[in-house]
Amino acid sequence: MAGTEEKGRLWLYDNQYKQNDKHPVKTGPGEIPRVFLKKLVEKAKEDGGDLVKVQCASWERVSKQGNAYTFITIEPDEKPERKKEEAASDDELPW
Repeated sequence: MAGTEEKGRLWLYDNQYKQNDKHPVKTGPGEIPRVFLKKLVEKAKEDGGDLVKVQCASWERVSKQGNAYTFITIEPDEKPERKKEEAASDDELPW
């Protein structure tokens, strides 16, 4: 599991200035560590596509001042791809 220095972090609070449906429901600050950016660039070069897949997680929290917010982490999606040979050998299992 990646350490917090390897994840982007976002804090989203209810948008106090929302006046219509075109305004965002939540807004807030974020942090993107250099090591995270480096991993994203490496992944982009490796994959060669126009998109870099990421994995996100969120928690509903309350600040010390009593304000509810959504805390989100973001990291490169590093799920290992299964090789075709491994998938074929799994098909041969009797269970």
